[in-house]
Amino acid sequence: MAKVKAQITQILNNIIKDVRSQVAKQRMQLLANEALRLILERTRAGFGVKDSGGRISKLKKLSPKYVAYRKRNRRLLSSTTSPETSNVTFTGQMLESLKVQQAANGRASIRAPGKHKSGPSNEKIVLYLAGQGRVFLNLSKTEVDKLLYFYETRLVKLKR
Repeated sequence: MAKVKAQITQILNNIIKDVRSQVAKQRMQLLANEALRLILERTRAGFGVKDSGGRISKLKKLSPKYVAYRKRNRRLLSSTTSPETSNVTFTGQMLESLKVQQAANGRASIRAPGKHKSGPSNEKIVLYLAGQGRVFLNLSKTEVDKLLYFYETRLVKLKR
């Protein structure tokens, strides 16, 4: 009888461990989705963050030549931008491709899967933009504080 009780206790402990792991994964996914929402909102407003935990700053201005190109191709522009606006958006395809991947074990990553119609992968476009001084996939100190508040006010409730 004691052996059966020990086995049942072990099974229940394993179930509790699995449930806690799943809840932690769900919380991490929700937190990562909120981080992505903050990044998209800031970037579309024309701001980036050079270093994680750094300050928000305006994205580097577009060159006059590229502004002229965007004006000539206005019909291709995303509704979230204008020819003169530097917000890493032309068609909007790359920003819309951003997805949370691997949200577990206290870590999450945001990636830009897929390819642009013109050929290069979205990841290459992100790297190109960073090389041009348009870094946007980092979180600022203010955004990290917002995520902490989001966690404390919305996700801690899931724990209970």
